[in-house]
Amino acid sequence: MREPALRLYPAPGGEVDPGSIYADLDLPAGDPYLVFTMVSTVDGKAAQGGRANPIGSDLDHLLMRRIRSAVDAVMSGAGTLRAEGVDLGVPEEMARKRVSSGLREQPLQVIVTGSGELPLERRIFREAGDDLLVIVSEATPEEKVREISRRTTVRRVAGDPEPEVQEVVGLLRREFGVRRLAVEGGPRLNHSLVAAGLADELFLTLAPKVIGGSSVPTIVAGEELPEDEVARLRLLSVYLQGSELYLRYRFTGGEGNSL
Repeated sequence: MREPALRLYPAPGGEVDPGSIYADLDLPAGDPYLVFTMVSTVDGKAAQGGRANPIGSDLDHLLMRRIRSAVDAVMSGAGTLRAEGVDLGVPEEMARKRVSSGLREQPLQVIVTGSGELPLERRIFREAGDDLLVIVSEATPEEKVREISRRTTVRRVAGDPEPEVQEVVGLLRREFGVRRLAVEGGPRLNHSLVAAGLADELFLTLAPKVIGGSSVPTIVAGEELPEDEVARLRLLSVYLQGSELYLRYRFTGGEGNSL
């Protein structure tokens, strides 16, 4: 990251240390305030070889963790966990900064699943401890719920086959005090949250790559939204390093996301 980054918007632009991007991110509290953290190729693809991680640069990965460090909880669908195989926490230096800011050392790591098919051998289930929560639906088989419960905390909410996203974010607010929530996919979970009007911001890294592939997912995957429900966004900031763009948008299609 020796090459300086450029702030293109808002004006005035100019060179900045790439390490300063989102370094002091201050997100408002909400019910909860919900932001997406996503990466996409220029042709709109959200996965390369079945995973999102290879698309972005090291700076993109750093910015994702910066956004994690500014929220109370980080949420992912089970499919994304199976594909990516990573935890949803932050490194030690960011954890120390969280504590000094009055937050818990690690964000609550939330996995949403309807099937209950989770890679329980992964590190996240060995190391996250009390920082991990799995939310299942009323359709999740009971034997799967018991198996997951032996590893971590589980909560069941309405939904068939997938947990209803309104119930998920409501549970996080009421029982776990989550006021700021980062969502890292997958595309179907993103679609459900956008369609329900629960999205507040989108942090999107646009990588200078073209992948192709008609079956490769985009950052939001699901039925086309009706014309009067199309989510509209307002640009908040743009940074450029090399040929990679870091875009921040605010959803403008509603009056907030109170439940």
